[in-house]
Amino acid sequence: MRRIAVDQDRHDLLVSFGRPPRILLTTHVDTVPGGPLPTLQAGRLIGRGACDAKGIVASMLGALLDLRGQGILDVGLLLVVGEETHSDGARAALHPGPFPPLRITIESTIPLASGLGSSAAVYVAVVRALND
Repeated sequence: MRRIAVDQDRHDLLVSFGRPPRILLTTHVDTVPGGPLPTLQAGRLIGRGACDAKGIVASMLGALLDLRGQGILDVGLLLVVGEETHSDGARAALHPGPFPPLRITIESTIPLASGLGSSAAVYVAVVRALND
């Protein structure tokens, strides 16, 4: 696990298993600035940033641990800050070295920019119908 400095108070987080990843799962962990602070009401988190990419982070961590359990160690996880403002976390993540050839960015909102310097992007909309 490596912290990548964005500025004095904020860091991106790169998780890998001791070797450079060939595949990198990535999402952001910040929220849109401003608005009321989140509160806990009747056991539910309410407020700005209460859902955004938190479920995505949990899913990516679960996938990473599952792959590790299968002996697949060339997958990494990059969590960036600053996505909601100026993408300074994504810029900082470019500096430690070359990015893996395959990056999978998952975002809960669209349209999504796939990242700085991308040569291609595939947009997939996943829709799930919920029955009452």
